[in-house]
Amino acid sequence: MKPKEDLVQYASQKVSTIGKDLYDLIKSLPSRTYRDSADVAIAIGELKSGKEPRTAEEVSKSEQPSKKVGVAAATTSISAATIAKVFAGIDLPKRKDGLKEHAKKNIFKVEVADANVILNVLDKLPDREYNDMVDVEKSVGSLI
Repeated sequence: MKPKEDLVQYASQKVSTIGKDLYDLIKSLPSRTYRDSADVAIAIGELKSGKEPRTAEEVSKSEQPSKKVGVAAATTSISAATIAKVFAGIDLPKRKDGLKEHAKKNIFKVEVADANVILNVLDKLPDREYNDMVDVEKSVGSLI
């Protein structure tokens, strides 16, 4: 768990790598503690989509994204955090093919036993437009 301030400090050291746009998004995150990278990705997705970010109270009542995948993660090696890493830096909205293209370019950044598992899950997604990371993670989560 990391408070927003720690995320901003870390991101400030990585601006040359992550880019100013992502750094600015991280700075604009709600001031609260983030449970994992998937939690951060969801909050960023909410901001990028123009949705009102969830409050700390709303987040505390929800299941932790990386644990939500639970048993499925153990059998398929995919967690919400893995999905967040694969889609880091993606500009949404994108259709299914755009998600797959981005994933293929970033799959090397993710530590999974079989990267094809992720690509196979993406193949099963409905062919439609995905508006934010929440949308992507919910759709992927429903398949694993």
